[in-house]
Amino acid sequence: MLDTFAGEDRVVLTHRGTLDPLAFCLANGWTEDRFWQVSGMQLVEEYQRYHGVIHLVSTAVGAPQFYRFRPEEHRPESPKEAAVLDAHLARIWGGHPRYVRIANDTLDWPSKSKAALTALRCLLDAHA
Repeated sequence: MLDTFAGEDRVVLTHRGTLDPLAFCLANGWTEDRFWQVSGMQLVEEYQRYHGVIHLVSTAVGAPQFYRFRPEEHRPESPKEAAVLDAHLARIWGGHPRYVRIANDTLDWPSKSKAALTALRCLLDAHA
């Protein structure tokens, strides 16, 4: 995600974005209205923080044989729970004008990495 930091344009790549907690809240039975009220955030303002969003779809969707969770990984979600979170994330971030979704049902890891790098380069070129 590209963000402005301390008044300077810099590339900031994050594993999670500011709207990701909404997905976890929805998965735990909250309504969007409750999230907006409690967080004090607004969708449009959060979208404006990011020049682009690259969504690498969880292996729980399309490649569940590769999904790993506890105890060997630091993921507490079962594959089914991870797939629900991923669907929420796709809906939440999918409204961003420069949202790129990279599925994994037909890509191996090197191909998925290359697709992410290509998306990042396109976002950087559009930002320049």
